[in-house]
Amino acid sequence: MARILRISIMVLATGLLGAEQLTVGLPEPGRMPFFWHDPVKGFQGTYVELLNRIAADAGFTVVYRMVPQARLIAEFNAGKIDIEPGIASAWRPTEADQALSRYTAAFMNMDDVLVVAQGAKVPAISNTDELTKLNGLRVGQVRGFFVPPGVQVIECVDELTIARRVHARHWDAGLMNEAVARWYQARNHYTYEIRAPFASTPVAFRVRVDHERWVAPMNRVLEKLRAGGALNRILRAKTP
Repeated sequence: MARILRISIMVLATGLLGAEQLTVGLPEPGRMPFFWHDPVKGFQGTYVELLNRIAADAGFTVVYRMVPQARLIAEFNAGKIDIEPGIASAWRPTEADQALSRYTAAFMNMDDVLVVAQGAKVPAISNTDELTKLNGLRVGQVRGFFVPPGVQVIECVDELTIARRVHARHWDAGLMNEAVARWYQARNHYTYEIRAPFASTPVAFRVRVDHERWVAPMNRVLEKLRAGGALNRILRAKTP
């Protein structure tokens, strides 16, 4: 029995050592509650927990790299990043993007909101087509994130910058993910108003075409997690 156990461990170890390693790109400085880097615990967050589970079950390993958003897209195109989590195909709309990309099944919806500075006069927005109503105001948006044509924004490096500047009333408003906006508000006691979502988009894992053979195994794991209730538990809203 002991010999069988030793052989099983050796087979498992050999399999893990031989597993393909894929590089996952995450935009700096993090996007709580989806992902961030803790100096002690390493990479944390919903996406990290989910992708670690998928990789272990599907049979590959992952290594995480955190880079600026615009650089992340360039490195994906150059083959230096293999997986980009939480992406909708509409956010990577060019022919070159589509040619390089394969997508898993959607695993959650991302709700986009307008955060508004106290006292700022900002029109109501109910869908993305109405974002042009904000033209002429100081509205922050992360560089490299998708913005519909014709919308005028002030680009910055991350959503924390948006949260800080809208809270300080340096900007009138900002475009953010709802969960991220609520996380920063709760952690930092920011006073901006969080409007109702103007868009809700199903997102998936974007996989480079070189590694499209992993899309089907990833989908099988996602379906298993969804059917067993584990996906909902992993994605349950987290707070600081």
